[in-house]
Formats: sequence, C-alpha cells, structure tokens
Amino acid sequence: MRRGRWLVGLGVGLVLGQAQAVTLTVWTHFTGQDLAWVRAQSAGHTQATGVQVRVTSVAFGDLIERWEGARARPDVVVGVPDHWLPGLAAQTAPLAGDDLGDPAGVAALTVGGVVRARPLMAEAVALVVNRALVPGGIGSWADLERAAAADGPGVALGPHDPYLQAGLFRAFGVNLLAPAPDPAAVSRAGCALRHVGGPGANLNEAQALEAFGQGRLGAILTGPWNHPPLVTSGVTYSVQPLPTPPGAPQSWQPIVGYQGVAVDARTRAVREAEALALHLTRPEAQLALYRAGSRLPAHPAAQEPLRQQQDPWGFIQAVRAGRPEAAFGNDGSAWNRAQATLEGALGRQGCP
Repeated sequence: MRRGRWLVGLGVGLVLGQAQAVTLTVWTHFTGQDLAWVRAQSAGHTQATGVQVRVTSVAFGDLIERWEGARARPDVVVGVPDHWLPGLAAQTAPLAGDDLGDPAGVAALTVGGVVRARPLMAEAVALVVNRALVPGGIGSWADLERAAAADGPGVALGPHDPYLQAGLFRAFGVNLLAPAPDPAAVSRAGCALRHVGGPGANLNEAQALEAFGQGRLGAILTGPWNHPPLVTSGVTYSVQPLPTPPGAPQSWQPIVGYQGVAVDARTRAVREAEALALHLTRPEAQLALYRAGSRLPAHPAAQEPLRQQQDPWGFIQAVRAGRPEAAFGNDGSAWNRAQATLEGALGRQGCP
C-alpha cells in the first residue's frame, strides 16, 4: 500500500515537472493595455499550471509574413483576424468547436468545416449619435434624413467607404464584395444612401470623428476602435444600429470582424498550447480584455455584463445584427470590386 502511494506521488511529480519544463511562445499584434492583458492572463495561466509563457509583440503588418516564414514559429498567436484564416489553414491546428458557447464566433473562424481559432473579440460599425444636437435620438430612417438635412446637425455615414456601407447594401440583398450583384438592388441601396445628404455627407471617417468630437456633427457611422476618442471628447452620445432603410427587405447587416486565438500546427506542446488558447478566450478573460482596452468580447456570456452601458452595448447590438466578414466573401480583389460597385451606385441618376 505504501509502495502504491509512493508510485502515485512519483507520477504526479513527473507530470508537474514536465508541465513546468514547457515554455510556450505567444505572438500578438496587441499593444499598450491590450498587450498588458495578454501578459497578465499568461502569467495567471503560468501560476495555475506551471507552464511558462513568453509573449512577443509583433507589428500587425508584419505578423502574417513572419508567422509564415519563421523557422522558430510561435505556439499560440493572439488576435488572428478571421479573413487571414483561409490562407493560414495549413499552419493552424484544428480546434474543438463544440464547447465554445459562441456559435457565431466559431462559424466566423471555421475554414472548410474546421475551427482554426478560438473567438476572442468582435467588432462592427454602428451609428453614434450626439444627444445634445439630436436629443430625441434616431429611431428611424426618416429621423436620420431629418438630422442629415441642410438645416440639421449633420450626419456622416462615409458614403464612399465600402466597409462602412456593406451593411446598408446587405439590407437590400446586395453583397458589395460579390461579383455582379443585382443592378436594381444596387440602385435602390445607392439611392437610400444618397438621400442622406447635408453638411456631413462627404466627410470620411477621420474627418467625421474630428467634427463629432468637437460637437459639430449630429451622428457618425464608426466602430468601437474609436471608443477612446469618443469618450475623451466629452460629447454625450448614444450608440445604436443603423435604422432599416426605406424599401429594404431586410434589416441593416454590417460586416462583423472577428479576431481569435490560434494554435500553430507545428507546436510540440499541443495540449499546453490549446489549454492556453482556452484560458485566453474564456468569457471572463474576454471581459477583462474589453476593460483593458475596449476590444468588444465575442462570447455572449462576456457581452451580457455590458448590457447596461450604452457604449459598448450599441456596438454589441451591431455585432449581433451583422454578418461575419467571411460571409461577404473576402478575396484579393473583392474590395476593389466593392469600391467600384459603390461608386457606380452613388453616381446613378433617377432616384425617386
């Protein structure tokens, strides 16, 4: 009996010793407080498991090239965009998707029926309304047009940006990124967009954000990545999905971009890397990431505690109303095609 206990103790000691000998390398393009979150979460994982984690920050523009070409590759990559995954399917390990509790995020990060990353964050554009200039809010497309009129406070939707306008065109059944969309539906969407004129009509997103922050604009279409300047502007604002345009057969459906945590296919520590990916993407970790740097959580359980806050709840509603970027079909020439379709719609004559 004593010998059996000694052998069990020896086995546990060996397992713990092996766990402590493992060091995982994590790459991420996160910076600032988001990077601090990766390091803090990794340190917590080390304390709980004994697995050491080395975190390296790699510039977003360099990450995919370095990852594809590196001899010493990372074990885990944090912040992998959904549209990267089709090209990275061979170098990302397949992950179990049935226990994630986030079907929309799982679908966005699935390539060829295989989950290639665990959902971490999601983002979509929404309408941000200056409540001092538009005290009644914008509850309908008619409200939007009134606010955008020449004598109104102005609305900036960024009409020449296909990313911002994908949701409006989707409401009319048009996928801006697809080849040869229905010309009649494209025309209807373009006319709805052209009717939102007034002082903010031709501002791009950066110009609109500046004017909004100075209290000179009634509403802008923008994303949660602009949360910090919105907060520091001092403007009292609310966030909401864009109202359904007149004549649209569906509601507004913006592009939803997801970022996840992927495990490298060549890692020598598969179980440990998958456990770290799970640790980094659990709902409480996603909520902590939002509180660190305003990245919206992907998991519904992490979103719910934010329901009482207008910002970010309005952006979360937009995420729930939208479609993953993969559903729009993002290939190499898609955005050039979308730009051409959008400009053609805006240039058509004969709107009612």
